[in-house]
Amino acid sequence: MYFGFIGLGAAGGNIADEAAKNGYDAIAINYSKSDLDSLTYINHEMRHYCVGSEGVGKERETARELLKNNYESVIDFVKKHLSKSSVEVIIVTFSTGGGSGSGMSSILLQMLAQQMPDKVFVAAPILPSRNEVLINQINTLSLLEELSNINVCTIPIDNETVIKRNGFVSKNKLFQITNTKFIAQLRELEQYTEKSSKNGILDKKDLKQLFSIKGIMTIAKAKVLNISGTTLSVEHFSNEIQKSWNESIYTPIENNRILRAGIIFNGNERFLEYINYGRIFSVFGNKSPVDLFEANYTDNAGEVISILSGLEWINTRIQEIDELVEEQKNNLSLIDTVEYKSKNTSKDDIFGQFAKPKSVKTEAKSSELLKQFFN
Repeated sequence: MYFGFIGLGAAGGNIADEAAKNGYDAIAINYSKSDLDSLTYINHEMRHYCVGSEGVGKERETARELLKNNYESVIDFVKKHLSKSSVEVIIVTFSTGGGSGSGMSSILLQMLAQQMPDKVFVAAPILPSRNEVLINQINTLSLLEELSNINVCTIPIDNETVIKRNGFVSKNKLFQITNTKFIAQLRELEQYTEKSSKNGILDKKDLKQLFSIKGIMTIAKAKVLNISGTTLSVEHFSNEIQKSWNESIYTPIENNRILRAGIIFNGNERFLEYINYGRIFSVFGNKSPVDLFEANYTDNAGEVISILSGLEWINTRIQEIDELVEEQKNNLSLIDTVEYKSKNTSKDDIFGQFAKPKSVKTEAKSSELLKQFFN
């Protein structure tokens, strides 16, 4: 299949497991054997246990240090399972807030891109929600800074975005929403590359171009014909498409720059007159992508899929995390802790008042009592 997947750490492994469930070539790499053993669909021979520690306890630096003794075996493992020619784009998934995936990801992405130049490697970091612990937020800031300097396409899956759209959801429900949605979207894109159309198609080379450029990517779908009393117009189509960009499972995008875009319209071809690219991309600072791939199909009631790449880094989201970290640090510094001093009360203080008065005449020495009861 077109996509291959590498799951780093527990969270990344779960997405890779969902990919394997859908028939993709997927492998998992982790310092925790118990996390690897919990996977359901990735075969045992597709799981790589990094030696040196049973997990790293959210210590990114520990994961990076241990990688020194594991990187050769990891690279060999990836080459063994994902070198086939049918796999053209390799998605590397990992949590930004943890230890194993967060610590290994930026280094491995660079190494693998160098060692396997015929493949396109894509980073798919999973960002924490606001209610996750402070260490997760700090790890995220460190990793995002590293990723911003790497020449790869980055698709930031964002737990905070999902919670804002769905309200509070349990952890397992959150994972189910993000993992299944992410794999389903990529699968849908691949399926479109296999469709024919007289009005333009999106082929695998086009899709590869979209994933080959440095910067942020987002994937979104707009149901442009769910009008409910709204008049069909260029304005309506454009507004619905733009709105979909920030209503996905990904981090909301920055609007300063767009380099490449793929627009897939699926619906009655008479509605193509409402697709106006000048209006759609007018919200960006450069007003138009440098490169645009158009595809039009007619087997759906009316939807537009956007694939935007080469977007500016997610600076607004990083600032939000940075401010949250500072807020939590300040809250900790304001807590005045005082060591409690006990009154040193002994059991004799409690029971002594109830003891019978001692008789001088009958009081025995300790040595005599020992003889009386333990002879």
